[in-house]
Amino acid sequence: MLCEAILYTLERNYVGVVSKFKRILELSPNDEDMHENFANSLSRLHRLNEAQVEYMKAMRLTRVSESLLREVANNAQITFKLDDLEEAVELFAKATGKTDYSGMPEVRSGLKLINLFDWHEIDYQDANKFYSAAEVVCIEHGMSIHDGQFRHTGAFGGSTLTFYAGIDASADLIADMNFALCDKIVDDGLSPLMADLSFVFVASEKAEEVAKEEHHAYNV
Repeated sequence: MLCEAILYTLERNYVGVVSKFKRILELSPNDEDMHENFANSLSRLHRLNEAQVEYMKAMRLTRVSESLLREVANNAQITFKLDDLEEAVELFAKATGKTDYSGMPEVRSGLKLINLFDWHEIDYQDANKFYSAAEVVCIEHGMSIHDGQFRHTGAFGGSTLTFYAGIDASADLIADMNFALCDKIVDDGLSPLMADLSFVFVASEKAEEVAKEEHHAYNV
C-alpha cells in the first residue's frame, strides 16, 4: 500500500494519498515511520497544516530525530504552528539530551520566530489562520510557498508584522493570488487581526534552488 500511496503522491492525487495512508495507519496506528511518510506526501502536495499534524504524531511516537525536528521547524515557520515547534524541541531535548541547535539552522530560525511573536504578543493560532487562508489560495492556483520573511511594517501604517511569502509565479498570477487572499481573509473574518499581522505573496528568491532539491525520503 505504501507504493500505491507514493504513486498517488507523484500523480498529485490528494484524495488517493489520504485514502491509502489512512488505511495503512488503521492497520498500524502507532507506526511512526508511516506517520512521517504520510507527512512527507502531504508536504509534497503543499498541505502543510495537515503535514504538521502527522509530523507531530511521529515525534510523539518516539520517532524523535534531527531530520524530523528540522521538518517540524521548517513547516512551523510557514504555517506559524509555533506551539508544535515548542513541543518538538522539548521532545527532542528529552529524548537526546541535546539543547544545542547550532547545526540546525531551521530550528534556530524557528526559535527566533517564537521570540518575535512573543515580543509582539501575536497569538500563534491567530497567525495560523492567515496561513490557512493562504494555503487555500495556493492550492486553488496550483502554487506553493518556497520561502518567506517577516518585516516590521507598523511604522508605515500597516500591520505590526507582515509575512512576505515567496512563490514561483508571474507578476500577474501573484497579483491575482493576493486579490484572492484578501477576499479569503475577509470571508474568514480575519480582518480584525490585521492590526498585528498580514500576509502577502511575492516572487520567490529561492524558487530555482528549491525546485532542484530532492525532498522527503520515505521510510520503508
